[in-house]
Amino acid sequence: MPEGKGPVKAWRACGINILRLADDLRNAQASLLGPDGPYLTVEQAALLRGFPDGYPFEGGSRTVYRQILHSTTPAVARALGRAVAKALERAEGEPTSAKSSALGRYDLVRAKARGDRKDYRLDRLPMEEGGQAQVFRAVHEETDTEVAFKRRSSKRETAVARMRREIEVSQLLGQRTHYMPILDSSPQDGWLVMPMAQATAEGRHDDLRDPASLRGLVEALMGVFELDGSAAVRVPGRK
Repeated sequence: MPEGKGPVKAWRACGINILRLADDLRNAQASLLGPDGPYLTVEQAALLRGFPDGYPFEGGSRTVYRQILHSTTPAVARALGRAVAKALERAEGEPTSAKSSALGRYDLVRAKARGDRKDYRLDRLPMEEGGQAQVFRAVHEETDTEVAFKRRSSKRETAVARMRREIEVSQLLGQRTHYMPILDSSPQDGWLVMPMAQATAEGRHDDLRDPASLRGLVEALMGVFELDGSAAVRVPGRK
């Protein structure tokens, strides 16, 4: 199984040959004293990379093996994500207490969600408009919280399915640190509500010219899909 020279040498320094995959534990044990061994099973490689026991992967054994060898370990992804969050917090100059207050209001909006469009007061014109949806600045009437209201503008089957998938995925990932959660929604009426974003990658274009900043953003995005080992994250409608 071809790999770059860097990873091969690094694993070789640990006494492991990553160019071969052991089909099972018996095969791995037999390779211990071989001239090219030892080899790893998929499960052993995952544990050595820091994935929890029983972590779910998708694909055949060789595909999963490559994913593991090229992965950023969960512990590193978590640490980088937290570091990026703290750095952004300092750069924005916004006190943690203010952010906590905003998060508390969004939690309240979510707690009061009932899928009723009348709970929100929308601006007359959208902030953004795409081929399948419009995004409005809106206010949740009861809590007076500013939110982003996304309304489907297309009735085509693909647009309906896409918004439904977006809502379903949010139910899986909505509690993760770097994921923008859906606070309220009505799939049948074609709308959903999210927190109002403080910034976008496009708006921070100049900052992201710095490779370290760009890497931090990528690692934070990867952290969204970090699993706790209890369930696999699958995008509905995709295999």
